[in-house]
Amino acid sequence: MGRGGIGRGTGRQNEHGQGTTDISTGPKYKSNKCSPTKVKSCLRTFLAHLFSHIGLCVLIVGYAIIGAALFERLESGYELEQRDNKYRNWTSTFRKIRLQYVNELWNITGKFISHNIKA
Repeated sequence: MGRGGIGRGTGRQNEHGQGTTDISTGPKYKSNKCSPTKVKSCLRTFLAHLFSHIGLCVLIVGYAIIGAALFERLESGYELEQRDNKYRNWTSTFRKIRLQYVNELWNITGKFISHNIKA
């Protein structure tokens, strides 16, 4: 195979005529060791993702709370007015119905008394 064979690097051949690879000049392999810059970079990336998601959640919760408070402040007067009107209408209707039943009971009582007196 000679120089165009498998080997890279120095291009030396072994006893079988195949090229050998000189590991020192071959591709550089990344170390699995935790260097301070690697840890700092990973930590920075992790914190950026964490705070971006937490920040977004806090923003949404804050928006909901402020919106609820603003809605309550703007609409509370109208809601209280509607509730008072409903209560007044209900009270008025109840009084009318009660007076009708009281009058009906008095009429029935009057008829009963006058019927018994004549008999």
